[in-house]
Amino acid sequence: QRNGENGVSLASDLSADQDNGCLYFAPKAKGDYAWVNLPKISLAGTTRPVFMFHYLCLPGYNLQIDAAVDKAPQAVDQVMQSVNFKTDNVSKGWQRMTVDLSQFKNEEYVVPKIKLTSSELEMPLVLDAIKVIDQKDYDLTAKLIAPESVTAGTDNTVDVFVDNIGANNAEKFTVKLYDGKTLVDTKSNLVLNAGMSGIVRFSWKANMASETTELKGEVVFDKDGNRIQPNAKAGDLKFIDKNGDGKVMTLEFEGEINNPE
Repeated sequence: QRNGENGVSLASDLSADQDNGCLYFAPKAKGDYAWVNLPKISLAGTTRPVFMFHYLCLPGYNLQIDAAVDKAPQAVDQVMQSVNFKTDNVSKGWQRMTVDLSQFKNEEYVVPKIKLTSSELEMPLVLDAIKVIDQKDYDLTAKLIAPESVTAGTDNTVDVFVDNIGANNAEKFTVKLYDGKTLVDTKSNLVLNAGMSGIVRFSWKANMASETTELKGEVVFDKDGNRIQPNAKAGDLKFIDKNGDGKVMTLEFEGEINNPE
């Protein structure tokens, strides 16, 4: 759904969840709009269904985002939540919109959707991490971000991206980094407010005695609503000596980079 000669495209230069991808809307004329529609979803059996996504907020610009729901069989968009970067009191940077879908649990299906409206030809509207979940009281997800290359004998930065998609603040959780079965380091007593995400940074010396290694970031949080604690596994990392100097190695992923939530 759109007007004018515009639409939503994929881009790789921005990302809220560190996966090098986002949705990008650049209008051709002032007042142009476009919709991002999810598939039909049944909310039967859910306890606290929510529709959530990140948007890149640019305060002062005439850009608007409307989160809406189309329920069967009406084909009428019910706007649930809106934000206007020019008229609302907003903060710069990635923000998350969370929409409670509990009132639709008895519907045959719903179509969650996002309307993007712009009167700014120079500034795009950017979305990321769009999802519908049955939200738990406490729920952390994790993703490991390994360096593209490492240098023998030096400290290399490895990040674990932690996202709090639960309804409550997460307090006193721990993140651990493993190289194979060896514990590299532990960061404890961490706090992450509901709806927020953050980077936990580690230093890692790569053992290049073997051709591959396995990095894993593990989140330990006693209150987490998932039976399986979230962990971020980079799979097998293969050391590639592209320079031929035996010192600087490019890492090639040979496994699943992002763990399921």
